[in-house]
Amino acid sequence: MYSRLRRLAAACRLVAPAILLFTVFARPASADVAGTIVDQSGRVVPRAYVRVVDGSGAESAAQFADELGRFALKTAVGDCRIDVTLTGFQTASAPCAAEPIRLVLRVAPIEETTVVSATRTEAPTSQVGASATVFTAQDLERRRLPLLADLLAGTPGAMVVRSGAPGGLTSLFVRGGESDYNKVLLDGVPLNEPGGAFYLNNLTTENLERIEILRGAYSSLFGSDAMGSVIQLFTRRGASTGGRPHFSGEIDGGTYDTFHGNAAVSGGSERFDYNFGAVHLTRLEVEAIRSGKPIGTENKRETAEWEAKKKSLGL
Repeated sequence: MYSRLRRLAAACRLVAPAILLFTVFARPASADVAGTIVDQSGRVVPRAYVRVVDGSGAESAAQFADELGRFALKTAVGDCRIDVTLTGFQTASAPCAAEPIRLVLRVAPIEETTVVSATRTEAPTSQVGASATVFTAQDLERRRLPLLADLLAGTPGAMVVRSGAPGGLTSLFVRGGESDYNKVLLDGVPLNEPGGAFYLNNLTTENLERIEILRGAYSSLFGSDAMGSVIQLFTRRGASTGGRPHFSGEIDGGTYDTFHGNAAVSGGSERFDYNFGAVHLTRLEVEAIRSGKPIGTENKRETAEWEAKKKSLGL
C-alpha cells in the first residue's frame, strides 16, 4: 500500500510541471504601456482619451488620462499603437513601447466654411453674419439624396410641400415666407420664373459640387425675389485631364421598384473645361403600393416616373 502511494506521488510530480509549462506558454503575453500627455509648451494635459489600437484598427484597451496627464494600460498585442484625442487638439499617435511614452498634443487648426452667396465674394460664415447652411461634395455623397427638395427639407427653418408622389409639384417655404420668396441660382444664373416662382419638382443633386442656403432677406444683393432665402447651386467643373475625357456612372435600386442611374463625362484643358451629366430616377406611387395589386403592366401605368436630365458646360 505504501509503495502504491509513492508511485502515485512520483507520477503527480512529473505531470504537474508539464501542466504548468503548458499554462505558461498558452497564456498570451501582456505588457504595460504607460506615458504622459503634454501640450506644445510642455504642460501636462489632463483628461485626454487614450486608447490602444492593434494592427487591424481594433481598440483593445482605453482610458482617460489622470489630472497629471498620466496613463497606464495593459495590452496583449505586440504590434499596436497609442492614439490620444482631446477636443481642440490634433490626434497624437505613437507605437507601443516598454519605456514610458511622452505624447505631445498640438492645437488643432480652426476650420471654417466659406460662403459666396452672402456677400458675392468668398467669406467665412463667422464673418458674414448670415444664417447659412452649406453642403459640400462630401456631404452630398454621404447623404445620398437624389432630389434637392429632400435635401432642403432637412435644413433649419425650411418646409417642403409636395403634391403627390416624388416628381409632383414641390414648393419650398422658408421661415414662414411664401414659396415665391426664394431666389434660386445655378452658378450665379437665376432660375426663377417671372414673379419669383420656382418649383423643385425635377431638380436633383446630381452633378453638383456645392449648395449654399441663406435664410433671410437678401433683396439688396439678389433682387426682390430674395425675401425669404437664397439657394445657390454650384455645378462640378471638369478637371484638367490633358484632353482625355473622364467617364463615370452609377446604378442602384431598392424597394417600391425604385431605380436610380446616372452617367457623366468631364474633362478639360488649359483653356476650357466641360462636364455633361444625365440622371434617371423612377419609383412606384404610394397609392399603387397600397392597392395591393400585383406589380404588372396595369400597375406600371400608375407609377410616378420622372426624368431629370441636366447638361452643364463650364467654359
